[in-house]
Order: sequence, then C-alpha cells, then structure tokens
Amino acid sequence: MSDDLLPVDEDLSNPPPYAVPLITAYGLAALNWGRLEAIMDDVLIHTDTAAKQAGLPTRIPNRWAEKCDALTRRFELPRVAALAPFAARIGPELRKMGNVRNDLVHGGVLGFSPGPPARLHVRKYAFGKEHAKATILTPTGAELAEFTRIVAEVRTVLTRLSLLMLQQGLAFRDLDRLIGQHESNELEERSSDPES
Repeated sequence: MSDDLLPVDEDLSNPPPYAVPLITAYGLAALNWGRLEAIMDDVLIHTDTAAKQAGLPTRIPNRWAEKCDALTRRFELPRVAALAPFAARIGPELRKMGNVRNDLVHGGVLGFSPGPPARLHVRKYAFGKEHAKATILTPTGAELAEFTRIVAEVRTVLTRLSLLMLQQGLAFRDLDRLIGQHESNELEERSSDPES
C-alpha cells in the first residue's frame, strides 16, 4: 500500500481536494443503494397478498441474496407472471451488485491515496472455515460512479414494475403496451425539456 495513503483516522472535516470526489462518489453509491433496496422492498410488499394466497413466505428477508430469491419467487406468481421477463433482465445484475455493495459497505475504509488516479482503500474480510483473509479493494471515483449508474438503472426498472403492479391491480393485461407507453412518455418528456 502506498506511503501517501491518507488514513481515515485523520481529521476528514477538511479533507484534501483529491479525496473529496471519492468521498462524494462513495456516499452517492450508498444513497443510491438505499433507494434501490427500498423499491425492491416495495415490490415485495405489493405482492404480499398474492404470495400469502400461494403459500409463499411473506417475510421480507434482510440478506440480499435471500431478497433476490424472494423477488424471483414473487414473479412466478400468476398475478404478476406477465412481468417475469422484465424482472428476469435485472436478476443477475441484482446479485452481482449485492457483492460489490457488501464489499464497499461492510469493508472498512482505510483511507485515500492521491494517485493518479485517486483511490479509496477498503479492507474486506472473506471468512473461511478456519480464519478470515483480508483483501484490499481500491476503487477509483469512476468505478464507484459506474456502480452507482448501474444501481440507478436497475432501480428504474424495478420502479417501473412496481408502478405497473399498482396501476394494474389484480389484472395484468397489455403489459408490453403499458411499458412501451411509459417509455414513450419518458422520451417525449426528455425531448420537450428545454434543458435536455
């Protein structure tokens, strides 16, 4: 590890300029993740009654992998089966993102180095049968921003699915038309926005 590492036990109330974008990117990643997890919980809540009727567990899990499994099972319900192809597109991304998020959030931030490029240093422990092995992760601001972008994209898809569930109630017909109409409306709004 670099000798010019700024350890986190230093006073960061006035961090060096190179660390500010990293702190911001790290914070935005965490904030966007919280929004993603909230909408995922909303989707599980929207399907709670149908899950209960089908004999599926209705408890919303805390662990991310279990939450992904619960979402997959919910989209097998007859009430929302028509949405399964849309949900399937984001399933693999959800699992991958969970691993990155765990590394960032459950790892210990050691500090920052100026680079170039400037990097965040995170110590992540992988627990084996007998002992824990430490790994040092060193994401750049660009890598943190890319993670945040993917999180936001997946959240947008889940939000759309959640809105369709609310709009359609118990009947899911013409979903392609509804999703196409929603996307068309978004494009029109963007093209008519004078600032875009």
